[in-house]
Amino acid sequence: MTLFQIASLLMTLAALFGYINHRWLKQEPSVGLLVISLASSLALMAMSAVWPQLDIRGQTRLFMGDIDFNRALMHGMLAFLLFAGALHVDIEYFVKRKATIATLATVGLLISTAIVGGLSWLVFRMLQLDVSFLACLVFGSLISPTDPIAGNPNSLMSTMVAADFEQSFTADFSNIGGPETAIATGTSANKLTRVGIGLEYGQMTQGDTDVSNLTVPLSYSIRNDLDPRRQLLLRMPISIVDVDGAKAYHLGFGASYRFPMSQYWTLAPSINYAFTAATDLGSTAQMAATGLTSTYYWRKPGYDVGIGNMLSFATTLPFSYGGYDYDPHISNTVLRNGVMWSRPTLVSGRKMYFETSLIDTRFFGSKLYADNYQELRFSLGTARSAKATSVFRAGLALRHMKSDNGFNVEFGYWL
Repeated sequence: MTLFQIASLLMTLAALFGYINHRWLKQEPSVGLLVISLASSLALMAMSAVWPQLDIRGQTRLFMGDIDFNRALMHGMLAFLLFAGALHVDIEYFVKRKATIATLATVGLLISTAIVGGLSWLVFRMLQLDVSFLACLVFGSLISPTDPIAGNPNSLMSTMVAADFEQSFTADFSNIGGPETAIATGTSANKLTRVGIGLEYGQMTQGDTDVSNLTVPLSYSIRNDLDPRRQLLLRMPISIVDVDGAKAYHLGFGASYRFPMSQYWTLAPSINYAFTAATDLGSTAQMAATGLTSTYYWRKPGYDVGIGNMLSFATTLPFSYGGYDYDPHISNTVLRNGVMWSRPTLVSGRKMYFETSLIDTRFFGSKLYADNYQELRFSLGTARSAKATSVFRAGLALRHMKSDNGFNVEFGYWL
């Protein structure tokens, strides 16, 4: 394709994605374009996994190989990106907050660079990857920014607990027979590390309030080379919650480790930290949680059945900034229990797994708007065997809380 054709295609897609965001998602333009682009990429990955004869990966590599990204970015896109960013700067707001902005852009950037760079260097050393400390600091500086809490399924506490349960039970029970097979056949061909990215969109009505959420769950798992059932699971979910037009932003970090207690039973202790900020709602908080998830499954001819039981304790932490101190003093013990049924099926001649699960979540402690809710989930995806080079899954979750109902659409891809 010529440069003119590539530019025309990109402008057409940007206009189409912009219309979809304006008509249905109603997010900030940059956020909407990012989310739709990610969804399109995941859809192409799914098509490639389901219909390999289309050779989507080969066609994509051929198309992308014709683009000089260094020249396209540095001599083409960068000028427009900088101009667009400067064009939307609120000068009056900038001047009023000049002290805060200057502090965050200098001292805050240096602190964030040191923390992220140092932790990255330690993680790379643990993984025995030869990455220099200077390169980790550069990475830390690149990702460092210069720039409602509990009581419903889209709240900070609920999303943090759900992400923990998802990775410890829902995601890892699915086709869990794979790791045991890998033990018997040796680990030389097993994939010991896996990076995951996903996209989730959900809506729920709470009384007269409409709540929607967009989540990008990022994950990284490391299998033990002697027993692939042993896994270190790291996650970082990023969410945007819309409450009748008011935006709230969630960022979480979590880690858990799966211990096989027997051939069919595993335990996964976990720790989590999350932060939320909602300028429109005037709410800011941070939260920590620790939990333990048990997974037990039965293998039957033609299908598997598993149960997951999670006990977690979550509490808000004091937050201070610029003389502002706030702690909502919310502490809850959370019980999340579920049962899942998994069955292999054929889709266009390719072996896939159809799964159905029913999950109940209950909160005990601080009084919340809703102290329990239920989910009925359906998903379809490829096998999660330790030998699989990639894994894809798409699903739908139906939620019920008091007299309110909602849904969540989920896509995930692991490499």
